[in-house]
This record gives sequence, C-alpha cells and structure tokens, in this order.
Amino acid sequence: MILPIDKPPGWTPLEALQDLRARTPALADEAMVYAGRLDPMAEGLLLVLTGEDRYALDAHLLHDKEYVATLLFGVQSDTHDALGRLTSGSPPDHVACATAVDSLAGAHDLPLPVWSSYRVQGRALHGWAREGRLNEITVPRRTMTVTAATPLEARPIALAALLPDIRTRIERVRGEFRQADALADWLYLSQTPPSLVRARVTLVVESGTYIRALAHDLGQRLGCGALLLSLRRTRVGPFTLAS
Repeated sequence: MILPIDKPPGWTPLEALQDLRARTPALADEAMVYAGRLDPMAEGLLLVLTGEDRYALDAHLLHDKEYVATLLFGVQSDTHDALGRLTSGSPPDHVACATAVDSLAGAHDLPLPVWSSYRVQGRALHGWAREGRLNEITVPRRTMTVTAATPLEARPIALAALLPDIRTRIERVRGEFRQADALADWLYLSQTPPSLVRARVTLVVESGTYIRALAHDLGQRLGCGALLLSLRRTRVGPFTLAS
C-alpha cells in the first residue's frame, strides 16, 4: 500500500508514522517505511509504503519532488533553516533576492547540511556537528538539481511580523534539536531587528536535493545570508496529497 500523508511542521517522519498507526487500527502492527525524509521544520507530503510496496522503496526514492519554499534573506543559521543557531547577515536588496530566486533552476554542486541525518563513517552528520568534530571528516558534496523555479513573491518584511509563527514552529518540535537556543537567538535578534527580505518560490527538484542548502548558498552568493524559513512538499513523483 502507498499512503501519501500530510506531515505537520514540528514532527519527525517517525512521529508521523506513529500517528498514522495510532489513528488507523488496521495499520497498528504494519511494517512501514517512508520515501524521502522531511525535516522537523518542514511539512507536507510524506510517502509511506507498507506491505509489498516497501520493497519498491529505492524506486520511490528516485522520484522528483515539488515544494513551496519560503526563504529569508538577511540572516543565516548553522542548520540553514529556522531551527539553527543564528547569525545576522547584511542588509539584502529585495530585487537582487528576487533575481537570485528566479535563477535557481539548474545544477548546484553543494555540501550537504552538516545538521542532517546523512551518515559519514557510520554516524549521522549532525552527531559530528553536535560534538564539534566536523574537522575530523570530509563533509560530502552533491549535485542538487532544480528543474523548475517559479517565484511567488519577494519583499522586505519586519522580523516582528515573523516571530509569532517562528516561535510556534520551533515549539512544536520535540526531541533534542536545540530548540531553546534557536528561539533565544530569534528573540535576541529581535532586539536590534535586521533588514530582511522574504521570498516564496515553487521548486521542482531531483531526488537528493536539500532546499535549505540551496537557500544558504543563495545567501552566500548575495553576501547577505539566507535561510529556509518554511517548506511544504506538495508532490513526490506522481503522488500528491489528493492521490
């Protein structure tokens, strides 16, 4: 069975599977896997495979994916999303940000986010990062391909307008993700609010693409810093939440 479910922000994929079992008695003891991880701060389509369909996992992992991404320019984090330790950037130009987002289509050779579950020498990258031992390994790089980028908006925005939603999203996350530190950083930043630009874009990407890595790279190229503020996955291959 192939089940497209809507993962809310704050949950890990494992928590989404636990919830699916809890509200679907017929699946309570069913073995499950998911095709394509979603970070806790991300939401949307999680493709769950049960029964014989679990053995087709590798094929489903190769599907292209579609997202609606919100990028925030003028601030950056070590996780490249809103759940990391923050660093204020330089004042962004909203026209330059819009142009950069519009030019995202193409192949990008980028390092993987170090706060991710990708395994190096048998350990998740975030384990190396948490212990301050990234200097002992080589962070892998990957070609991340955007096949289509459709800008939706790019405009200056005040941090005060974003803080309530950021706080809610961070407080929904359970487990050890440095939530208190991240929220403290956002509140500290609000004392001397930086200039920010928010950009929303629909992206179609090939398998293996980290949207937060793309956001961080854009910020580096523009010199103002950027992070992925929110992310919603709307499609995995032929599957949508309406499937």
